[in-house]
Amino acid sequence: MMTEMLEQLGEKVVLLEAQLDCSKKLLSCLRKEKNFYKQKASILEDIISGCQDYIYMYDRGGRFVYASPAGAGALGFPRIMTESFMGDMERVFESRQLSSGEMVLPAATGERVYKYVLAPVCSKEGSVDYVVATVREAPGREKPVSDPVEHYRLMEAIFENTLFPLAVLDRHFNFIRVNEAYARSDDREPADFPGHNHFDFYPSDAREIFDRVIATKESCQVIARPFVYHYNPERGVTYWDWTLVPVLDSSGEVDKVLLFLLDVTRSVRGEIALRNTLMETRKRNEEISALFKSSQAVLEYKSFKDAARAIYESCRDLLGATAGYICIKNRDGGNEAIYIETGDRLCTVEFTLPRHESGMREEACRSGNTVWENNFPCSRWASLLPEGHVPLDNILYTPLVIEEETWGLIVFGNKPGGFAENDIKMVSALSRDISIALYNSRLLESLRHSEEHFRSVVQSATDAIITTGSDGMILFWNDAAAKIFGYTGEEAVGRSLTLIIPEDYHRQFLEWIDSLRGKVKLKLLSKPMEKVALRKDGLEVPVEVSVSCWESGGEVYLTGIVRDLSWRRQAEEKVLRLASIVESTDDAVIGITLDGAVLTWNRGAEKLYGYSAGEVWERPVAFLFSPLYSNEVNTILDKIKSGQRVEHYETVHVSKDGRDIHVSVSISPVINPPGKTIGVSIIARDISERKKMVQELNKSRERIANILESMAEAFIALDHGWRFIYINREAEKVLQRTREELSGRSIWEALPEVIDTKLYTACHRALEGGITVNFEVSDVFPGRIYEVLACPSPDGLSVFFRDITGRKEMEKEMARLDRLNLVGQMAAGIGHEIRNPMTSIRGFLQILSGKSQCDSYREYFDLMIEELDRANAIITEFLSLARNKTPETRIQNINRVVEALSPLLSADAINSKKDIALELGEVPEIPLDEKEIRQLILNLARNGVEAMDYGGKLTINTFQEGGEVVLAVKDQGRGISNDILEHIGEPFFTTKENGTGLGLATCFSIARRHNADIDIDTGPDGTTFSVRFRSVSVEEEY
Repeated sequence: MMTEMLEQLGEKVVLLEAQLDCSKKLLSCLRKEKNFYKQKASILEDIISGCQDYIYMYDRGGRFVYASPAGAGALGFPRIMTESFMGDMERVFESRQLSSGEMVLPAATGERVYKYVLAPVCSKEGSVDYVVATVREAPGREKPVSDPVEHYRLMEAIFENTLFPLAVLDRHFNFIRVNEAYARSDDREPADFPGHNHFDFYPSDAREIFDRVIATKESCQVIARPFVYHYNPERGVTYWDWTLVPVLDSSGEVDKVLLFLLDVTRSVRGEIALRNTLMETRKRNEEISALFKSSQAVLEYKSFKDAARAIYESCRDLLGATAGYICIKNRDGGNEAIYIETGDRLCTVEFTLPRHESGMREEACRSGNTVWENNFPCSRWASLLPEGHVPLDNILYTPLVIEEETWGLIVFGNKPGGFAENDIKMVSALSRDISIALYNSRLLESLRHSEEHFRSVVQSATDAIITTGSDGMILFWNDAAAKIFGYTGEEAVGRSLTLIIPEDYHRQFLEWIDSLRGKVKLKLLSKPMEKVALRKDGLEVPVEVSVSCWESGGEVYLTGIVRDLSWRRQAEEKVLRLASIVESTDDAVIGITLDGAVLTWNRGAEKLYGYSAGEVWERPVAFLFSPLYSNEVNTILDKIKSGQRVEHYETVHVSKDGRDIHVSVSISPVINPPGKTIGVSIIARDISERKKMVQELNKSRERIANILESMAEAFIALDHGWRFIYINREAEKVLQRTREELSGRSIWEALPEVIDTKLYTACHRALEGGITVNFEVSDVFPGRIYEVLACPSPDGLSVFFRDITGRKEMEKEMARLDRLNLVGQMAAGIGHEIRNPMTSIRGFLQILSGKSQCDSYREYFDLMIEELDRANAIITEFLSLARNKTPETRIQNINRVVEALSPLLSADAINSKKDIALELGEVPEIPLDEKEIRQLILNLARNGVEAMDYGGKLTINTFQEGGEVVLAVKDQGRGISNDILEHIGEPFFTTKENGTGLGLATCFSIARRHNADIDIDTGPDGTTFSVRFRSVSVEEEY
C-alpha cells in the first residue's frame, strides 16, 4: 500500500513540473506583450513631444512625475498650482472622471489665465494611479489659445500615427471616422465604417454607458471589458480597455464622441491562464499534502477512530464538502458511525445508520467502487432519503475495501459546485489509507483479544500455572498459584522456582534444569506426578505436577500445572466426621441410589422403622411409604435428578410392625466434585407427637375464633411490634379495611391517621406499662364514638371497641329536651301573669296616642307599643316550647301553607335584595297545626335570607321521600361551622346581634309535636334544613 502511495506522489510531482514549464512559457509571452506596449508608449511620447500644450502627470500624492517638452519649459509649471486645481485633481482620483477648469497664475507682466483638462490614468484593476493635466494659456480670453492650423495638424498626426484604435462618432454613435488601428482590430478598412452605427457593427449591453456619456458630458473609462464578435465566434472572448470622451460644440452640447480602444486580450488571457495554473498547482500541492497527512495519520494514531477522523477532515478540507460521515460494519452486520457532521443544515435522523440495503450505499458496497451524484434532488435516489435527513445537493460514497471485501464507507456531501473526476481519485486514494488503518485496528484488536482470552483462561484456572526460563527463574505466576502457595505475583515473578521447592530437593531440581538446555523441543516432559511443595508460611502441601517444555527465540521455557491435593485429605477427614454424626443422630439418615435402592441405614433409622441395616440393603425405598403416599416416591426422585432439594416435606411412613409414622423429610442430591448427582440423601424425623399437639391447638384456636367472631364489639390483637395478629369481622367494619389488608402490618403504618390521638397514647400506656386502660375516643373514626378497652397480653395487646355513638346521642337529646321542657314550664307559669298587665299598658298607650294633646309624644307611644308587641312575641315563643302543649292539627296539604306565606316571604326577600323560589312537588295531606307550621316556615325562611349575601337565592322545596313528606329550606349562605352546629336548637343560643336564640328552638319544638325530625346539611355553598313529617292515611289519623 505504501509503494502505491509513493508512486502516486511521483506522478503528482511530474504533473507539477509540466505545469511549471507551461507557466514559464506564459511568462515569456507576457514579456513580449510588455515590449509591444513599450513600443506603443514610445510612439505616443513622440507625438506628445510635438504638442504645444503643457502636459503633466501627477501621482496620488499630488507629486509631479512627468512633463512634456512644452510643459517643461513653461514658467512656474508644474510647481505652481492653485487650490481649485488641486481640488479638481483629488475629485478625478476619487471619481475616475475627466475634469476641467481654469486658474490665474502670477507672471512678470501681470497675471495670466490658464485653462486645464484633468484625465485619470487607471490600472487594470480599475483604480486611478495617475492624473494627466493638459494646460493651455488663454490670454485675453477672447483670443484663440493656439493656431487652428497647428491644432488641426497636431490632431491629425495623433489620429493617424497612434497605434491605439481610435474612432470619432456623432452624438447618435454613428461612425464619422476611424483610424487604421481601429479598422485593423476588426479586419476591416477605415472606409467601411463611416455612415454606420456603432451598435450595428458591435451589438452589446454597453449602450447605456454611451448614453450616460452623452447625458453627463463626462468621459468614461472601461477596463478589460469582454466582447465576443458574433460574426466571428472563432476569435472567442476578447478583452478591451476603452475610453469615451465627449466633444462639446460652442453651445456646450455633445457634438461628437471619441472612442479610444486598447486590446488587452492577450494580457487578460495570460493572467487567467497564469491564475488557473497557480490554482491548479496549489490544488496539486494540497492533494500531495492531504496524501502525506493521511499516510502520517495511519502511522501516528493507534486508535482507528482518531486516524479515520484525521484522514476524513483532511479530505473534507481538500474537497470543500460541508457534510459527510465515516461508518464501518460492526460484528452484527449493521453500521457503526465513526464520525458524522451535517454542516449548517439541520438533521433529525438518528446517528445509528441503516444497513447497506438499498440506494447508493448498496451500490457502492456491492461494486466496491465510488458512486456519486451531483444533482441529488432530481435523482432516482432522492426518494430513498429518510424523513428528517440533512438536505443534500450532491453526495459521494466511497467504500472502504480490504481484501476485496467492503468494511465500511466514507461519504461526502453538499460540495459547492459538485464533485469532479479528480475529487473521485483523491477520495479513492485517501479511502485506502482509512482501510489500512481499519485493517491494522482490527488486527491489533484480534491480537489483544486473543491475549486477553489466554490470560483470562489462565487466571481463572483452579490449578496453579507457573512458567520459568531455562535458568529456573519464575516468569509467570497465575492467581491460583498465589492462592495455593501464598505468594503474590509481584513477590514470585523474578525469583527462582526453588521458592516453592523444599530445600532437600533444590539440588535435584537445578541439575534437572541444566540437563534441558539446548536439547528440548516442545513436549510434555512427564506424566502427572505427586510431589511435595512449600508454602510461604513454611507448611508443606501435597501437589500433583505436570510439566511441559517449549522453545521460542532460541530460549527454553518450562510451564508447570500444579494441582493442590490437600482437599483429598480434608475430604477424607470430613467423611469420617460426617459418618460419626450420622450414626449418633436420633433422626433417620438413609442413603439411596438414583433408582431408589437403599445403600446406607443409620441407627436412627433402625430405631424409627424397626428394620436393621441388613434387612433393607438394596431394597426399594418405596417400602417405607404408606400405600396412600406411594406415588410420591417417583415424583421426589425426579426432582432430585434435576438438582432440586425437598425441604421439610411431611408425609406418612410405615414401620416394621405396621404403624403409621408421621415424619418430616428433607431429601437432597449427593453430588461428586465434578458436580454430577450420584445419589440421594434422606433425613426423616418422627413428628407424630407434634402432630397431635398441633391438632389440639388448632381446635382451641377455632373455639376462640368463633367466640371473637360472634362478638358485637370490634376486637384486634397486636404483637409487641404493633403488628396485627388477629382482626374480627366487626373490627373490619370499624377500621374499614379487610383482615387481608391489615394482617402482619403495623397498626401505625396501616392507620397513620391514628398517630398522636388519644387511642395512640392510651395503647402505648397499656402495652408499655402492662396495665389495662379503659377510655373513649371520638376523634379517630368520623361520626362515631367508641368505648375502648386495651388489655396487655403475653403476645402483645388486645383491644376491644364498643360503639356508644347511639347512647351518647340519646343522652345529648335527653339533656336538650330537659332544657326545652324547663323553659316551657317557666313560660307556661309566668306567661299569663306578664301578659295581663302588658295588655292593659298597651290599651292605655293606644288611647293616649289618639288624643290631640298628646300628638307631640305620638312617636314615643308608637315605640313603646312596638316594644310591648316584641315582648309579647317572645312570650309566645316561650309558650311554644312547652312540652305539654297540644297542637291543633287537621288534615291538610303543606303546599297550601307555603303558598299562603309566599307573598310575605317574597316581600322580605325583595327588601333584602335577595330572591326566593318555590319548588313544590306533589305530596299527600298530613295532620298539621297551620299556625305552628307557618311559624316554623317563617323562622327557617328568615334565617336563610339573613344568612345570604346580596343576590342570594332561597329555595323552598316540598317532596315525598319513602314514607315521609319533606319540607326543605335551602339558602346560598356560607354554611354553619361545626362548633356552632353542635348548639343549634338550644334555647337562647344565637349568632345574631339582636337575636333571642328562640327561633330554631321553637322550630325543633314544633317539629317534635308533629312527630317530625329536622336534618341539617351544611357546606361552603349553603345550608339546607329538611323537616321530615311522617305520612299517614286518614284512617290512621282517626
